[in-house]
Amino acid sequence: MQELVALMQLQSFLHRDYMSLSAGERQRVQLARVLAQLQQPESQALGARFLLLDE
Repeated sequence: MQELVALMQLQSFLHRDYMSLSAGERQRVQLARVLAQLQQPESQALGARFLLLDE
């Protein structure tokens, strides 16, 4: 998880309330959450692993 925080440059968001983040910051947090879920071992993943992005 710390690797994703560093990769997505989210260190400054760790102690902030989610609702205080800007729309772009929230998008970065959500993308990091998705990437964290994709990194789970297959035994814990639910179904196929696909990531569809738009824009």
